[in-house]
Amino acid sequence: MTDRTERWRADLTATLTDAATLVSRGRAAFDSDLALPLACEAICNRVGDLAKKLISVDPARYAEPIWTLAARNYPRPDVELLWNTMTADLPALAAALKSA
Repeated sequence: MTDRTERWRADLTATLTDAATLVSRGRAAFDSDLALPLACEAICNRVGDLAKKLISVDPARYAEPIWTLAARNYPRPDVELLWNTMTADLPALAAALKSA
């Protein structure tokens, strides 16, 4: 593994930890605090950028469908999709990262 790949993996781990911290505030906070959905959207974009980088340097290692899904660019998501991504998809990606 190259140094840059290790940095990207570490950055992704930190970003996914930040995502979990935001989710721990709960759905009510997500719905009532304008900044929280925007922060979640930024995290999803960061995750996508990092997933693309990892796939580009080692496509065989990051071949599971969850990596392709994480790397997609989406138009501004609705709040339900964003909350689902934060609460279900990103934890699944964190598990995939540990095993990759």
